[in-house]
Amino acid sequence: MGYAYCDNKLLKYDEACLTVNNFQTNIIKLSNVSLECYECLPQLFQHIVPTSSKSIIYSTRHPTVFSLIGKNINFNTIFTFEQHGHYGLNVSKNVDYYVITPPPENVYKPLWSAGILLLVIFLLYVIGACKSFYSRLYSMIVRPSVIIRDAENDLGVSRMFDSTPLISTSSIPESSNRRNASVDTFRGITIVLMLFVNYGGGKYWIFQHAEWNGMTIADLIFPWFAWIMGVSIVLSISSQLRRTVPRSAIFSKVLLRSLLLIVIGLALNSFNNNNVNKLRFPGVLQRLGLSYFIVASLETMFLQAQNYNLTSRLSHINDIINGWVQWVFIMTLVGIHSYITFNVEVPNCPKGYLGPGGLHDNKIAMNCTGGVAGYIDRMLFGTQHLYQHPTLAKVYFTHQPFDPEGLLGTLNMAFTVFLGTIAGKILLYFGNQITGPPVRWMALSALCGSFALILSNASKEGGVIPINKNLWSLSFVFATSCLAFFTLCILYMIVDYFKNWNGSPFIQAGKNSILLYIGSEVTKRSIPWNWTPISMLDHSAILYMNIWSTALWILIAIFLNNNNIYLTI
Repeated sequence: MGYAYCDNKLLKYDEACLTVNNFQTNIIKLSNVSLECYECLPQLFQHIVPTSSKSIIYSTRHPTVFSLIGKNINFNTIFTFEQHGHYGLNVSKNVDYYVITPPPENVYKPLWSAGILLLVIFLLYVIGACKSFYSRLYSMIVRPSVIIRDAENDLGVSRMFDSTPLISTSSIPESSNRRNASVDTFRGITIVLMLFVNYGGGKYWIFQHAEWNGMTIADLIFPWFAWIMGVSIVLSISSQLRRTVPRSAIFSKVLLRSLLLIVIGLALNSFNNNNVNKLRFPGVLQRLGLSYFIVASLETMFLQAQNYNLTSRLSHINDIINGWVQWVFIMTLVGIHSYITFNVEVPNCPKGYLGPGGLHDNKIAMNCTGGVAGYIDRMLFGTQHLYQHPTLAKVYFTHQPFDPEGLLGTLNMAFTVFLGTIAGKILLYFGNQITGPPVRWMALSALCGSFALILSNASKEGGVIPINKNLWSLSFVFATSCLAFFTLCILYMIVDYFKNWNGSPFIQAGKNSILLYIGSEVTKRSIPWNWTPISMLDHSAILYMNIWSTALWILIAIFLNNNNIYLTI
């Protein structure tokens, strides 16, 4: 790989060079804006003086909208730059566009290479793990032994549960000791993706959060973690109720865990800034703690320890009937969120505004970032206690702090967690039916997907409620839950039903997810997890460093699991 320069400046990854040659005797005004900036007008960027050239470095992450205005010139176009590409515009009586050879580089080549390498390593690992698994299984059949573990933590430690499904079938004998390895595996995949993204994701845009509307791989991680937490809440509380643990004792544990998550989240926020006057109050663990408290408290109060309607004609929907109180409460929260979002007025802002502010919609709501959600956070916490560098700022040029883990979105996140409890109840009620969980999960996946498409009008920017992670919009809840139901269904069939794969190495990470998350946050700027890359010319050095950082935590998770070490909260 050779070096690429732009006016003697070395081009880095995701950078291209544009040279504008002005052959006129008048000044040319160059305006531009990212195409990602929805309903934004190009902003004045450069003045190109007569009979001169100007070379400018541009990001290749998104296409760029250009406008050139000069004497008898009014030129508008959209450039899709490629990494290390050299592009030119000759301006005389007309505007001529050209590309300087050599051709631009394939920005995804390192990603494809790393992906193939990781796939080969993973397949070899799975083959080895499966051989070991089947050897142990054969040994257990020949010399039967029963290992009973009822330790179960609803935040991601160990997913052994001793409860049987609440609906039994005569054709399939009940098992008193079932392990849902797919739940651990799902959580493990989620935490591994979270580690990779938090370390940088190789600086590829697909592993970065969407600037505003829309969804990337990075945007799936947090809702998936919340969703699978909902699954675990039901399994844990059900197990405790079957052991006749008092509901008051369960609630005390729920309250303590919620407070611990919030306190740990605040402590992690102080790593970058221990000035209490500027400490960020919202955060990932804080929102998890609040949503966990809401949903776990509900299930503690109303989840049935046993099913008393086994002979009912409606037994096939007992998971819904026996949870009607929870449904009413959660849907009330969703209704409150929607009412506040669309009806509470924000000073000097359009009613029901859902946009990013700044340049959006020709600057009609420059200081209205996030609508009422952003306004509530600014009024409640103060701007100095919010996230100061939101992803949208580089595209929409907003000046207001906006926190993607704000307070209002917690109501909809509780809905995400609650949808996870629905998946967990399906395991409890129908886990002994061959097609019980998969069929219901796929149906719910289709239902959630349909709601997401309807609310967003099957588009990125359109619809009544666009898909938006920053606002944790209702369509975002349905879209991410759709994929969560589908993914858990696939994992359940592969890991738990057909037993083609034992879930390793993700299952080990899933059992220690909180430890891995906290550990990665504490050490993410330290060697051997992170260092200054030797080369910034393309994504290779950063990508392999981030892969190594993630792999190191997987190895740590395997070591901890082999030594029965788990972090419980």
